[in-house]
Amino acid sequence: MLSKSPELLNTIDDYIVGEKLGSGGYSDVYLCQHRVSEKEYAIKFIKKKINGRCKMHRIRQEVKVLDKINHRNIIKLYDYFEDDQHVYLVLEYITGRDLSKYYRKGPPKRSHAVGIIRQVVSALRYCHNNNIIHRDIKNGNILIDDNRRVKLTDFGLCAVKTSPTQTMSDDLGTLRYKPPEMIRRELYDEKVDIWSLGITTYVLLTGRFPFDGSDKESITKSIMSDTIDYAILSQRDISFIKSMLSREPHERLDINQIAKHEWFKCYCRKCHRRKLSSATAAAAEDPSKTSDKTGSTSHRSHRSGRSGRSGRSGKSNKSRSGRSNKSKSGKSRSRSARSRVDKSTRT
Repeated sequence: MLSKSPELLNTIDDYIVGEKLGSGGYSDVYLCQHRVSEKEYAIKFIKKKINGRCKMHRIRQEVKVLDKINHRNIIKLYDYFEDDQHVYLVLEYITGRDLSKYYRKGPPKRSHAVGIIRQVVSALRYCHNNNIIHRDIKNGNILIDDNRRVKLTDFGLCAVKTSPTQTMSDDLGTLRYKPPEMIRRELYDEKVDIWSLGITTYVLLTGRFPFDGSDKESITKSIMSDTIDYAILSQRDISFIKSMLSREPHERLDINQIAKHEWFKCYCRKCHRRKLSSATAAAAEDPSKTSDKTGSTSHRSHRSGRSGRSGRSGKSNKSRSGRSNKSKSGKSRSRSARSRVDKSTRT
């Protein structure tokens, strides 16, 4: 029996199942609420058999991986259990949508896109450094909330390497994101995820696929031979995408190199400069408006501090003035006395 908490014997009846959030090849995801705690989750209903073929080996792999993963940009697994027909994964519920639906009206601002890809890279870096190959990186498997916080999800096709040099041979994933080595049915490693990340980035920046067609054959041909149209992208965008979309896996950067790419640093510096410029402009326009709560308190303290120092300074000046006047009057009396002595001496 597949269960995270066998002593509790959780079942689907412990949850109130609501609207459908999404669906895949052999699974559906629903919003649900736990009857006792009233907490909301996303429950993934995974069919044990597809066309009579048992899928339990893949399901067990997904459960095993998600149960061990702990990363802020990867969906969290809270519980799992099964019945005769399905395995149920109780997952973190994200109030948003997947990346393919998030920017339907057009590509996001470049700084927003960089922030999103940075989080995907962070999640993928965690996976690769723990010998996990996702094998289905795509916009539809990247969830994003209203604050642009990203969660990588759907590890149903993932693989775990038992050694750093191990390779895979399964032909799976989504065709438009599939790398050439997989199409050529060659052995491959985690660089398949790098290719898919490159496709994801291109789609996010342009709103279209770099390789496309009207059917499976034409899409496959495009992946294997077409030249990418970079016309609307900047040189920095092109450099970043090219580092991932080389048809030869050994020519692609690995995930640790991608995380340090100049593309991220450049847009971070630009964003920082814009913030500084805005703050400077606001300060020049009206300095009082740029103070936050702490600043306002500080500003008031500064004024009161000046008056306090001024008060103390006044007292100090008075005392100095008093001492000075006394000194002057003393000297005057001394000169007057000497003058009288001199006169009396002359007479």
